[in-house]
Amino acid sequence: MTEHAPASPARHRRSPFAGAGICACTGFRLHPGHSGPVFDTDVWDFTGVVGLPVQMPRSEQIFNFTAITDPRWRLVAKELVFALLVPRHEAVALLPGAYRTPLALRTCHHRLEELTRWFGFLTTRGLTSLGEVDDGICQAYLADRSHRRDNTGRVTGALNGPSRRAAAVQLVRDLAGYQELFADGIPAGLRPWGNVSASRASGRKQSGENATPPLAPEVLQPMLAAVLYLTETIGPPLAELTRQYRQSAARRPRLPQPRRAPARELAA
Repeated sequence: MTEHAPASPARHRRSPFAGAGICACTGFRLHPGHSGPVFDTDVWDFTGVVGLPVQMPRSEQIFNFTAITDPRWRLVAKELVFALLVPRHEAVALLPGAYRTPLALRTCHHRLEELTRWFGFLTTRGLTSLGEVDDGICQAYLADRSHRRDNTGRVTGALNGPSRRAAAVQLVRDLAGYQELFADGIPAGLRPWGNVSASRASGRKQSGENATPPLAPEVLQPMLAAVLYLTETIGPPLAELTRQYRQSAARRPRLPQPRRAPARELAA
């Protein structure tokens, strides 16, 4: 199990989520022997949660808030992520700008990554409180997220896709929607980019049609036939051979177990 980092010293009012067990509040089930993260710690380890998506890497199962150096802003980040995970909490449910359904764990990890960039950007601009944020700062952050940078921070080019810009816009929108929850929140009434959606504010083109042309039948039909043959004819016996191989390898604990089944032998 991953050890939790100790929480930062409190220099702020007590959070309404203090002492809360994250998994107990979200309803996440845990594997035996695992204990879920607690709000007050600065590292939330979700690796023991049952049923996480297989495409979710371990690095995204651990929420590390320590990269946000200011304790007040670290608390803001934890409160926002908790509120996104537990929208029915009594401190969240009455907020008019809050989401009404919980966001996925992976989505919340992406929010934390964006929060870390946001607070790092504010630090480079010399801001010490979210109350100093205005439309100009928000526009500058969007412009900053519109460029690709190297390890030294030097701009190396523009970002082609609008997804990162949309994530930046949505993060600021979230801080505005939950500002009543934070001891250090952005000014009330601040609505960056007006009522424009995050997608449009990021420059993403709106289209009512699928931009990808459909495949011609002479291409699609052979592909579907091949897929059906793989899944219905080749797949079942191959899965059984793989199971037999793994059982055989497990009976030989003294031998190094290959990471993958031998493709050549299975093909034969």
